[in-house]
Amino acid sequence: MQSRSVWSLVRNTVAAFSAACLVLPGLAGGKPAVETLRVPGLAAPTDIRIDRWDVPHIEEMEKLEGQEPAMWQWGKLHFNLNEHPFAAAVDDALRVRINVGPIAKNGSEYTPSQSLPRPSDFRQMNGPSVRLVVDVGQWDNSRAVNHPGQSGDPSDPHYRDLAEYWRSGRYFQLAYSRKAVDRVTERVIHLVP
Repeated sequence: MQSRSVWSLVRNTVAAFSAACLVLPGLAGGKPAVETLRVPGLAAPTDIRIDRWDVPHIEEMEKLEGQEPAMWQWGKLHFNLNEHPFAAAVDDALRVRINVGPIAKNGSEYTPSQSLPRPSDFRQMNGPSVRLVVDVGQWDNSRAVNHPGQSGDPSDPHYRDLAEYWRSGRYFQLAYSRKAVDRVTERVIHLVP
């Protein structure tokens, strides 16, 4: 139960901090406009307050996201596209199969879900593709995520199956012991000379 509540707190913290950093880079002088942070499940949460907004910033957001601020979402602008190296050399049908995305992306360079957008179109240009949380006391309690999946074969179900886990900050159990590995093994490939 304790590990579940810790994971819940970590997820809530990442989600709250990412939500607090919806401001576009440059709208707050290139610095995060977050003053305080509310994290569900924290003993003494405080409210998110974002200041330093003025008319030019509101007008820019209205051009990008529309007239209704309640509908503004960072993920409508900021996105991840895992573009295959051969994408430019293949036809549209194959390009759709080998590229993963675009995926609405949370985070910025100031958040735990670190993600730097390209200023021209808000495409994510850097950030971690692999995240590991290792429990050295109980190796099988470790967690991981790898974007976009574990396979390099576009026709394999594991080619892109972790993309949503990665985007939303979720993890899968990383099996270490023989028993744990055997429990999650789907197939074994034998390579012979």
